Amino acid sequence: MRRLERRLDCRYRFEQPLRYSFEQYGYARLGAGQTVELGGGGVLFQADCPPPDGASVELRMMWPILMQDVCSVILVMHGTVIRTDARGTSVRMRQYLFQIDESVMSDAAMNSGALWNLIG
Repeated sequence: MRRLERRLDCRYRFEQPLRYSFEQYGYARLGAGQTVELGGGGVLFQADCPPPDGASVELRMMWPILMQDVCSVILVMHGTVIRTDARGTSVRMRQYLFQIDESVMSDAAMNSGALWNLIG
């Protein structure tokens, strides 16, 4: 008998460095890893020291496409670790947002006025 697929969201291969943070025993913990898959419901990533199951985490990764070919974008996700196994750590996403990474905006964008197209 064939096993039914429980995952409803499509997942896509998505390899990008990421940073994560979570709280454990009242202390902020930070780590880094690499995404494996990204989907509408969450993300699978690999890390040397993954957060524990059930932890509420924040993940941050650079989006691979520039906004209007000018600004770098960071995907910020908040979610819960649902499991860690040989493939990696799975996080069920609660919310996400995209932020402009002003620290790496190109000089050309700042000097050309292209930034005003983004915010004004």
